[in-house]
Amino acid sequence: MTSHLNESAGPFSVIPLVLGPSGAALFYWILAAMSAVFTLMILFTTARQFFIHQILELGKDAIVLPRGVFKTRNIRIPYQEIDRVWETEISGHKSLFLTVGGRQWKIASSLLPDMASYIAIRDYLSSYAHRKDENKYNASYEV
Repeated sequence: MTSHLNESAGPFSVIPLVLGPSGAALFYWILAAMSAVFTLMILFTTARQFFIHQILELGKDAIVLPRGVFKTRNIRIPYQEIDRVWETEISGHKSLFLTVGGRQWKIASSLLPDMASYIAIRDYLSSYAHRKDENKYNASYEV
């Protein structure tokens, strides 16, 4: 029995894919369509960063965060409603999470101009969460 596989193809010769002219054309059109979809997704996300401005605003009594799938809307969160603040780091990228009324909100460090701003916001929001915990503790023992 002789093999019709190309021995110089290396590891790709293990799985032979034999297609006729119409099957090969269909296969390449599917690959082209998938490439076009991925290219459009990349262009869309890149263009979104230029045209949709994400706002992170610290006010006197609330923080304004971008929300939604494409971060096109904003939500205002009063500081007194922040239950918990914590930080995660994945592959060197830090993110701050807020828990407000059972929902989580993420503040990526990439929203801020530098790490000093990120650390200042983290500490500021953490102080509000700790104050809320202290108020709960003190209120539970007041008569």
